[in-house]
Amino acid sequence: MYILVYGVIFVVIGVMIGKLVKEEMIAYSLIGVITVIWFFIMGPWAIATFFELVIGYSLVVDGENKSGQESEPVKESESFAKKFVEGCVEDDPANLFVVIVGGIGFGIWVLFNL
Repeated sequence: MYILVYGVIFVVIGVMIGKLVKEEMIAYSLIGVITVIWFFIMGPWAIATFFELVIGYSLVVDGENKSGQESEPVKESESFAKKFVEGCVEDDPANLFVVIVGGIGFGIWVLFNL
């Protein structure tokens, strides 16, 4: 149960990073630092923390992008997730399949290791 609480906490922290930090590079650096610190506290759960922070950050960035209230750094660059998926598909469409299957496999691994 506490794992879900951490998930909500880190998504909220990701949203706060998206609201407070306007430069994308600084935001992702901050997410990386939080992830490394969390690795020393909870070990491999830092991987989930990274994705939770990115999801929270992406909610804000994509929301601003759709509503037309973009800040300058958001106009100049796309969200990390969108770039990642487009890069996978452009290189080789099979890469997207590998990413999806890997995500599903990681989710199953997490569920069975609770």
